[in-house]
Amino acid sequence: MPGEDGQLEITFVGTATVLIRHAGGALLTDPNFLHRGEHAYLGYGLQSRRLTEPALQIHDLPPLDLVVLSHHHGDHFDRRAAAGLPRDLTIVTEPHAARTLR
Repeated sequence: MPGEDGQLEITFVGTATVLIRHAGGALLTDPNFLHRGEHAYLGYGLQSRRLTEPALQIHDLPPLDLVVLSHHHGDHFDRRAAAGLPRDLTIVTEPHAARTLR
């Protein structure tokens, strides 16, 4: 697997989503896997439409050790991430997002 030999590997998935692999571990930031044309809910009645396809799909990800979530909006943690990521995956985030995820 890339990243296991001590090399740092960074893959830009799209929007704020980045896969970082290093020393056999994998970290994902702000998981957004919506497809082009789908809408993300941003709060207060606002939404955005995804303009591009993500570089990876959830089923393409290696086993993840951790997700870092900057905040809880649909363009940083979407319905596909909520449905497709393991429920026992550790997510490091800010207090409001932690309450929302519970």
